[in-house]
Amino acid sequence: MANRTQESDFLVVGGGLTGSVVASRLATAFPSAHITVLEAGGDAAGNPLTSAPMACLAAHFSPIDWAYETAPQKHLNGRRVYAAAGKALGGGTNINYGVWSRGAREDYDAWADLIGDARWGYDGLLKYFRRTERHLGGVRSEGQDQGMEKDETQDLVEEHGYEGPITTAGIYSVSPLRKYGLREPLREAWEASGVPVNPHTNGGKTLGLHSIVENWRDGKRQVASDAYGLKNHANVTIVTGQIVTRILVADDGNGGNKAVGAETADGTVYRASKEVIVACGAYRTPQLLLLSGIGPAAELSRHGIPQLVDLPVGRGFHDHFSLYQFWRVSQPELGMALGTPLWSDPAYQVGLPYDWVGWSNGPPVDVLRAAMESDEKNGLLPSDPAELALTKGTASDGRAHYEGALLYAPAGAPIIDGGVTMPLDGTIVAMVTVSELPTSRGTITLSSSDPTAPPVIDPNYYATESDRVVMRSGVRQSRRVMEAAKNPDGSPAFVGEVLPRDGVPALTADSSDDEIDARVRDFGITTFHAGGGAALGSVVDAELRVKGVAGLRVVDASVMPGPLASHYQIALYAVAEQAAEMIAHST
Repeated sequence: MANRTQESDFLVVGGGLTGSVVASRLATAFPSAHITVLEAGGDAAGNPLTSAPMACLAAHFSPIDWAYETAPQKHLNGRRVYAAAGKALGGGTNINYGVWSRGAREDYDAWADLIGDARWGYDGLLKYFRRTERHLGGVRSEGQDQGMEKDETQDLVEEHGYEGPITTAGIYSVSPLRKYGLREPLREAWEASGVPVNPHTNGGKTLGLHSIVENWRDGKRQVASDAYGLKNHANVTIVTGQIVTRILVADDGNGGNKAVGAETADGTVYRASKEVIVACGAYRTPQLLLLSGIGPAAELSRHGIPQLVDLPVGRGFHDHFSLYQFWRVSQPELGMALGTPLWSDPAYQVGLPYDWVGWSNGPPVDVLRAAMESDEKNGLLPSDPAELALTKGTASDGRAHYEGALLYAPAGAPIIDGGVTMPLDGTIVAMVTVSELPTSRGTITLSSSDPTAPPVIDPNYYATESDRVVMRSGVRQSRRVMEAAKNPDGSPAFVGEVLPRDGVPALTADSSDDEIDARVRDFGITTFHAGGGAALGSVVDAELRVKGVAGLRVVDASVMPGPLASHYQIALYAVAEQAAEMIAHST
C-alpha cells in the first residue's frame, strides 16, 4: 500500500500566483529544505488557452477556470454573478488579462495605517514591486532608450525593477506595428472629459490617463509557476489535482495550536516540520480555514465543525465591480475594431485590444456624503479600510475611485450573466467602467462541510450609496468620452450604444441616477479582483501569521484589508515576495 503520509519542511497549499512565488523563493533561500506544493488544479503547460494573450477570452468556463458564481445579490435584483478563478498550477496567471497596474501610494498607505505597520505601505512594498519586475519601458539610464515612446510614457526609473522574473512593457514596446487608429482621438476625448495624460503609469499616482502596461513576454503569457521556475527546483515537490480538505492542527506543547500539515481528499496526509502556507486565493482560502475550525463559531456550528480559533474568517470580502457598455463603430471599413482584416496582422495578437485606461474620481463631496450616510447601515467603522478609501484623500492626490477603458472588441459580452451576443466583426467596441475602491463588503462562507463543494461567495455588490455615486459618475464620464471621440476625418467615431438585450432602455448623457442604477443592477459584473476574507490585522498579523495558530500563514489576496485601485496581480507578486522574505527571516 502506498505511503499515505508525506513529509516536508514547508507545505504550500495552493500553487497559484502567490504559492508559486513563495515556494520558489523558499527553495532558493533553503536549498537543503524540502518544499511541497499542493495544487487543486492540473498543470496547464502546453494548453493553448495559456499561450496567446487573446486566448484568455476563451478561457472563461474552460477546464482551467473554477467558474464560480456568487450567491444571489440583494442589490442586483437577486442575480448570481459569474466569478472566474484560475484552476491550474500558476492560478489566475493562466487566465488573467495581463494588465500591469500598480495603483496609488495612498491605497497601500491606507493598509499600513490600518494595521500600524509601514512594511505594508507603498514605500515598504516598493522593493518587492521592483524585485518582481523586468521592465522594458522608459529610460533606465541616460542615453539608454528601452523602446517606449517618450511622448506616451516617461517612466520613473527608480520605481521599476529591471532584473525580475516578470517582464512588463508598454503596448508599443512589444511591437511598434501595433497601432490603434483611435489612439489619438481617444486621448483627446479623455482629456476633454477632464482626464489628462499621466505619463508615469506605475509611479504611485493613479489619477489620469495611462498608456496601458502589460506583462506579456514576447507576445506570450507569463504563468507565475513558469516565470519563477518552480518546476526547476530539485527540492520542490509539486502535487496537482489534489483538493486539501483541512489544515491539520495539533497542540504546540504549551496549550496552544500549531499547524503541522494538511490532508487531501484522497486521504493523504502531508506534514510540514516548519510551516504551512495557505495560498488558495480569495475564494478558497477562507473556505479552507473554516473547514479547519478557524473562524466564527456561528458559521462553524452550522456545519458541525468544532471551533479551534475564533477569528472573523470570511468577513470583509470585497471585489471590483464593473459595467460594460457597447458602442457601434461609425466607419468599420476604417479598421478601428477587432474583426476587420487589418487585425489579422500578428502585431495585434501580442496583447489585448486596448491602449488607454482612464482613472478618475466621483464628485468628492457627493461621495463623502454618501459614505457617511451609509456607514452605519453597513457596519463600517472610522478605521475600516472602506472608510479610509474615501476619506483619506481623493482628487487632491493620486487616488482614483474608478477606471474606464475602451476595448476595440465587444469584450465582456460573453461573461455577463446569461451571456450577451455581440458580433466580432469590427462593428462593435466595449467601454468598461470599474468601481475600484468599493465600500460594499461581503462574505465567504461554507455551502457545506464537504471540501469539494464551492464556497458561498457573496460580494454584496452595489450595497452602499457611495458605490452607486462612484459608478454613476464613471458611467457618465465613459459616455462623454465615447460621444466626443472622432474619426481621423472629424466625424463621430461611434454612433450610439448597442443595447445588451432587447427591451433594455438606452442610456444617454442625461440619464437619471435611477436609470443608471437600473442598468447596473441588470448587467453589472465582477472584474475578477477579489480580496479580503482573511485580512491583515483581523485574521493574520503583520507577518501574515494566522492569529492563534503557530506555524500557519496566509499569502494571497484574502489578506488584503481593503481594495486597491489597481489590477491585483502586481500587488500579489509584491505580497508574496515580502511574505517569502518574512518566512526566511523567521526560520
